[in-house]
This record gives sequence, C-alpha cells and structure tokens, in this order.
Amino acid sequence: MTHPALPKDIVEFIDALRSEAAAAVEVDAPSKPEGEWWIDLEIDGMHSNVLWQKSLGFGLYVRENGFGGRPQEIYRKAAEAGARVLQLAAQWRKDAKFHALGLKELRHLLGETQDDVAKALNLDQARISKIENGADMKISTLMDFLAAMGGTLELRARFASFEAPIEPVDPVRRIARVRHAA
Repeated sequence: MTHPALPKDIVEFIDALRSEAAAAVEVDAPSKPEGEWWIDLEIDGMHSNVLWQKSLGFGLYVRENGFGGRPQEIYRKAAEAGARVLQLAAQWRKDAKFHALGLKELRHLLGETQDDVAKALNLDQARISKIENGADMKISTLMDFLAAMGGTLELRARFASFEAPIEPVDPVRRIARVRHAA
C-alpha cells in the first residue's frame, strides 16, 4: 500500500517544530482523503498527539493521550500550531507538566507586544504586565484583554456526566457596559 503524500499544512507544521527542536514525529494517514491525520510527537520527553483535518486545522491534545477524546486547543495555521507545541515543550522542560495557554503565551502566538495590547485597551504597558501575571482577575478584564487582540472568551463547565458552554456575563449588560465606558 502506498502512503499518500503529506499535505502542505502538515509539512509546514513539522518544519516549524524541527526548526527549533529535535522532534520525533510519526504521521498516520487517514483511510479516506478527507479523514483525520494523526501526528504523534516526542520532544525532549514530552509526548503529545496532534489531529489534523483539512477543514478544521490542527487539534492539539495537551492534557493526556488524544485517542478517544477531543483536542483541547485548535489552530487553523501550521505556524501557530507549531509555535504552541514549542511553547508546551519549553514548559515541559521546566517541570514535566502541560500548562494551559496563558495570556502571555497567547500574546506571543499572535505576535503582539504588551504595548500593542496596552494601546488597544487604552492602558499602559505596566498594567498589561500585571494582567498577564495576575493570579486572579475579573472575567470582564479577561474578555477585554482578548478582544484587544481580536479574540473572544468561551468558558465551559465540565461535570462527570456532561460539559457545556457557560455565559458568565449577561451579553446585553456587557455590551451596554462596554459602550458606556467608551
């Protein structure tokens, strides 16, 4: 059986990893052209799975083995997915743990500086540093921070028998508050 050629996005993803780290990579092709490609990674003792599908992009498994569950993080672009895996590997080298995406890491993935975000929020750079390093913040502050970089906040509640998105702030009151503040 011949193996299909690797899609361009997967090649770009692997190249992004290998440009920065000695990564062991195994790629499992789907049985159907529109199917899911599995990419198994090992970088400095960190093992992770990445799922790629042309219509969805790269799904990173950052909590446990990916088989049987959903990816915790999804990236449309190979460069961003590769950069995130390299962030995870750097964190792994420090304490052999996976870490959720923090605001600083998110800002770096998007190529934004603290000054860029500060200008978008009409704050100073020192305040952005405090927000990124803060252990506790208001959800509204986080929503504003993400909006300054073009994003939105989604929260999910997980229970033993189900998980569902939650809306922590009434969207009508939130819009009114943001308009009033402007």
